Amino acid sequence: MRKVVLFVIIVFVIVGTVYTQDIRYDIDSFFTTPRQLSFGNANLLYPYDVLLFLENPATLSYTKKANFFITKLSLYTGARLGYLYNALNLASYNLSPYEWIGFDWAELTNQLLVDPYGVLLNTEPEAVLFGPLCVGYVGNGIGILLYNDFYSAADIRQGPLLPYLELKSFAEIGITFGFGTYFDILKFYTLHIGISVSYSKRYKSPLFYGGSVLEVLNYYNNLRNGIYQYDSGDSVWGDIGIIFDDGGFFKYSLVLNNFFGRTFYWNRIELKDGKETFVGLNYVSYIYPSLSLGAMFHVEKIPYIPTFIFSDFMVELNLSDLFNFSEFWFKKVKLGIELTILKIFKARGGINQGYPTFGLGIDINYINVDLSFYQYEKGVLPGHKPSQVISTSIEIKI
Repeated sequence: MRKVVLFVIIVFVIVGTVYTQDIRYDIDSFFTTPRQLSFGNANLLYPYDVLLFLENPATLSYTKKANFFITKLSLYTGARLGYLYNALNLASYNLSPYEWIGFDWAELTNQLLVDPYGVLLNTEPEAVLFGPLCVGYVGNGIGILLYNDFYSAADIRQGPLLPYLELKSFAEIGITFGFGTYFDILKFYTLHIGISVSYSKRYKSPLFYGGSVLEVLNYYNNLRNGIYQYDSGDSVWGDIGIIFDDGGFFKYSLVLNNFFGRTFYWNRIELKDGKETFVGLNYVSYIYPSLSLGAMFHVEKIPYIPTFIFSDFMVELNLSDLFNFSEFWFKKVKLGIELTILKIFKARGGINQGYPTFGLGIDINYINVDLSFYQYEKGVLPGHKPSQVISTSIEIKI
């Protein structure tokens, strides 16, 4: 009896310690490729991107091509270009490529200096890199992937007195294991089921949750003196996915991401003269589970049209993070359309959160190259703070 009481006390102490820590929000890893961005960021049922098992593990028994990956390098950069366009008054210039002879740089500089703080405040630049480390195998219902990704976004906000900077920047290395299988139902229907478990180690900017002007200057001075500070944390999480194939042109999906949540436990580290020192700052950040639905119409061979001209016409609709009621419902809608031309060229388009997306791809035996133009909503309501993104990737596979 005494041992039972002692065990209960220990459990309550551990649980109490965890939940009395400061729990903060965090952002997910960058798994979305330019292929999916141009496809309206619909990523639950696309049959030719095996890395999508990072979002929906049911694709492990569903994708059309099994591959061993040497590397996949995906670059993503963007900002609120519409605001920058208006702030610099670019509408007053003739931007026709046939008649344009250059900007009036003196006028542009004057306009930029009128409100440089406002330009930085509202442009909100960001950059993402997935890879170059991306080694693994996907096929026969199994997925193993070792990856790294980088994310950085600057956001300046006005405080009560002074502005402060949020540098949402992290780098991480992770490994994912997934398993998928399928069951035949009656004569025509197939049910694909998949599960994945992942682990990642992340290094994050100490200004991730904001810093005042004085804190930013102090951080910069430390960098000049060879003193580097960063937060280090790790997490384990899992995803579950289901795909229902009706044996014809339609397929449906249900995905639960982070099904037991995703929790990071953080420590502040100081690096000086090649030595790491623990300086405290224990806190917890959390990413909530999310439930998403998807449906796809897919015709591999278009009637009356030779496949070497047009083939693989598909339309996919996703409703993401259904139970997140803090955002407007239309931000959850993702629609993508793709058509294969001459068997190797991909023409893509879509609608993401109310904004158009489009892109092109080349898919040959050992190399994929993709380019996309993508828009999404940074604000609460559609049209509030649209951000434009250009993304490209190259993938080597065998």
